[in-house]
Amino acid sequence: MLGNATFKTLRDRRRSLFWWVVGIFGYLVGIGAVYPIVRDNQDQFEALLETYPDELLAIMGVGEESLFDPVGFMRAEAFGWIVPLVFAIYGAAQGARAVAGEEEAGTIDLVMATPLSRFGLVWQKWLALVLTEMVLGLALFVSLALDNVLFGMDIPLGNSAAGCFMAVLLGVFFGSLALAVGAGTGLRGFSLGVVTLVAAGSYLLNSLGGLVEGLDPLKPLSPFYYYDASNPLRYGLDAQHTLVLAGLAVVLMVIGLLAVRRRDLGVGGIRLPMPQIGRAAG
Repeated sequence: MLGNATFKTLRDRRRSLFWWVVGIFGYLVGIGAVYPIVRDNQDQFEALLETYPDELLAIMGVGEESLFDPVGFMRAEAFGWIVPLVFAIYGAAQGARAVAGEEEAGTIDLVMATPLSRFGLVWQKWLALVLTEMVLGLALFVSLALDNVLFGMDIPLGNSAAGCFMAVLLGVFFGSLALAVGAGTGLRGFSLGVVTLVAAGSYLLNSLGGLVEGLDPLKPLSPFYYYDASNPLRYGLDAQHTLVLAGLAVVLMVIGLLAVRRRDLGVGGIRLPMPQIGRAAG
């Protein structure tokens, strides 16, 4: 059953969530419209891709798969970089606002004035994060299904659902990390900074790991590896990778719960002691 904090969060986020959905839908349908042009002009695009360095192609999500295959095209133009980054950014923003945002806005007292325990606060905020990420995932799935109908991409719906679900899990992971840091510090900006650093570093590790000597064995340290390594858009869900991302998100939520129980939520986050300046004698 959804609690008061979940309903409040969903209500507060409804307008911004709507525009995120519109953005995802518009981008995926727009990219789908480009696919027939790329497919029908393969020679010209192959010549263009040969001018790009391997490192740039890796960062853009263009791997060994053909850009002219529907799955390869979608991975290169959407699921290889835009989709995971969008879901991660949205999750991080919502996770940082879950507890730390309420404290900085001065609304945490109103939330806790209801019959709501600290466990309930973290759990219900985390549930709202999961639900909003699922809404984005549904928009992504509908966009892919529409691309199949309008532009002949012919990506199996089951595989489309798998790719969208992994994007949701990735977003929930980064949202849970932001929630945990924010719950422990009460600082929304600090939480966003930490998650941004982790997201950027882990994305580059996963993208360039196969090109930089010594980095390839470290790729499993990146959450993006579990999102993409099994190629769910082509082969469907990988149970192990799915469980790793889902399990890490739950663990981070529990860490957030333990952290928030040790703090005074009314102080608005960690504060450095202010120096006391005495009045000069005489």
